[in-house]
Amino acid sequence: MKLLIILKVIRKFNKFIKILYVILHDIFFLKSIKKSNFLNCNETLDFLLKNNSSFIRWGDAESQLVFGIDVYYQKVDKDLQDYLYKILKDYIYGTNYLLALPNMYLEKSFYQLLRIGKFNIWLSTKYLFWKYCDLNKTYGEAFIFRKNEPLSKEQISKLWITVKNIIFIHPEEKVSNDFKLEYPNKNVFYINVKSENAFFNLKQTLNNVLNIISINKIEATSLKILISAGPTADILIYELSAMGYICYDMGHFFKLKFYGIKDKDYK
Repeated sequence: MKLLIILKVIRKFNKFIKILYVILHDIFFLKSIKKSNFLNCNETLDFLLKNNSSFIRWGDAESQLVFGIDVYYQKVDKDLQDYLYKILKDYIYGTNYLLALPNMYLEKSFYQLLRIGKFNIWLSTKYLFWKYCDLNKTYGEAFIFRKNEPLSKEQISKLWITVKNIIFIHPEEKVSNDFKLEYPNKNVFYINVKSENAFFNLKQTLNNVLNIISINKIEATSLKILISAGPTADILIYELSAMGYICYDMGHFFKLKFYGIKDKDYK
């Protein structure tokens, strides 16, 4: 019982430190964020098309996992935490991948987030941004695929429309099959990932991707890899982009843009 009380006190103290850290940085540096290179949705898409970069999206799930908090579809793992730290720390604008952040929330002060009931959700992300991100670098928009964002399915499809081969990594094969029907002139190779705890099969998923490429003799220039696998997508992209393959973290694209499903949780 005493140990539980001590742990609870420690957690509260750590949260207090994060809150204080965020508040102080917001007070002194928030204006700098507004002057930094945060791309909007259209600019993010244009950057990906012009630079042929991979695309990693950072959200609240990644931040929670970094701080050792399970999310409902992924348990915390030390290797996963290390990978996520690497993605933040190793990010070099213009090489391998474009890192996309929840810019609309990072630009808001802690008072503004409190007023809209979003402070607890984005506290950890703001803390990580202030601690590890560089205002001199350019960051994409993580919410590019959300329903209320301006990009259409047709605009987003420019990311893969020019290549012959697609590796489609997703928990549901039906989505891959529907994608094939939409783009019948493409070779679509499906790889299943679990909807929960996908990171624990990371090596197998990577091997499956490389086997498909090897067996079918696919050139990197004729391939795009579309991934919907939660935070595991970030790790796959980090590894595969270093090998010269172009990958995109598609997030909720297929649900919200491809199918056009309305979901109150993603307004």
